Amino acid sequence: MRIYIDTSVINGLYSEDVDIKIATHKFFEFVKKTGAVLYSADLIVKEIDRTPKESKRYKLKEALAEYDVEFLPFD
Repeated sequence: MRIYIDTSVINGLYSEDVDIKIATHKFFEFVKKTGAVLYSADLIVKEIDRTPKESKRYKLKEALAEYDVEFLPFD
């Protein structure tokens, strides 16, 4: 299974809204359990690089690596 995600999905891991946070963690558990492959546009990294808070920016990039998100060129 292949799933395309955008920045909002990664941000959901660290949402202040508890329902969003729980749903996002369940989604990523599903990804791990099923072996789904995650894709995103390479543009997502540029968006994350504009995250003002350095610690959050680091966490978002770590999540991309942890879930082996594959990047597609955006054109």
